[in-house]
Amino acid sequence: MRLSSMILFASVGALLLAESQPGAPGQRIEVRTTNSLVEIAGSDSDRVQVNDSSHATVNNSDGGVVVEGDGAGGNAPLKLQVPRRSTLDVFTANGAIHVSGVAGAMRLRTSNGAIIVQNAGAAEIHAHTSNGSIELAVPGGLNANLSARTSNGRIHVDMEVVAHRIGANFLEGKIGSGGPEIDLQTSNGSIYLKSDSQQESVSSTFRPGEVK
Repeated sequence: MRLSSMILFASVGALLLAESQPGAPGQRIEVRTTNSLVEIAGSDSDRVQVNDSSHATVNNSDGGVVVEGDGAGGNAPLKLQVPRRSTLDVFTANGAIHVSGVAGAMRLRTSNGAIIVQNAGAAEIHAHTSNGSIELAVPGGLNANLSARTSNGRIHVDMEVVAHRIGANFLEGKIGSGGPEIDLQTSNGSIYLKSDSQQESVSSTFRPGEVK
């Protein structure tokens, strides 16, 4: 299984900046929009940077940052860079979500669209979509508890999972010694889970591949 590649911020242009708390690990970033793709890239900066074509408002709130699409851009993507160790809470009512290089915990939700996460950290991840595939690449040697469910699709796993419960459209089990929760749910689409480590060997109590 090959994850879709993403090229974010090929042209940054003018940026709307909202200061984050410098050096604060796990800073919460909330993103809210409708009818648009959300693209988020982690960076070593301590600021949240929003592409000016994204038509979004950015505000500091209770030590975190809230980014809201204002609807003026129509279906234009909402593109932003966030501190790499941020905690994400993202919702779009109708659009895909793409995240790359963010190591913090994530809660990603869309009512219609795929969710793609690359270069994630060893943190809790919740990814839910009502209509679309979910693709997640996690660090090699990850310890986590996995729950993957789809109503109409297959589950593809390219790493060792000790399965506790397994069925035609669901898989629950432990990766490594267990740890943060990885919760992947879609009503219509397949789920892909792979390791970023190209050197990791694959031998599993749950046979890597697809749940048929």
